[in-house]
Amino acid sequence: MILARLKESLYLVYSNNILLIFMSLVLVVYMAGYHNSHPYNTILWPGDYFIRNWLLLKMHSGFWIKLLFFIPVAMAVMDLINVSIKKPMILLILLASLAFFMPSWLIEQRYYLPTFFFLLLFLPSEKPVFERATLIQSVFLACLTIYGIHTDLFYL
Repeated sequence: MILARLKESLYLVYSNNILLIFMSLVLVVYMAGYHNSHPYNTILWPGDYFIRNWLLLKMHSGFWIKLLFFIPVAMAVMDLINVSIKKPMILLILLASLAFFMPSWLIEQRYYLPTFFFLLLFLPSEKPVFERATLIQSVFLACLTIYGIHTDLFYL
């Protein structure tokens, strides 16, 4: 869905100097303030069993890799700005989520599911082809995740 709105989101940010400055500040805060220091986020079992921890540790393995990982972060932030202008309820969900997440030191995906579901509920609908592609991708990833966890290949 983010890719479906990417051109519109990029235009919105680059045509508005305040949003361009805001995205620059997001980059500075991300590069300077995002650290993976919780003990439960640094545990690696043999074979990178915890995918979440492996990914978080990779994000901090170097400056350029951390900068590369900012690309999806920037795309998501730009998309959230874009849709929150269209649907103000999104902004309310994001502010409530920030109040809930900011005190949390542990990065654990289950804590973010309620926000994710509310965002999916209130996001504007896209063209049916994008909706179907997102559904197919989600079903595939869910099946892969269930298989990986069931066979002890990995854990999220």
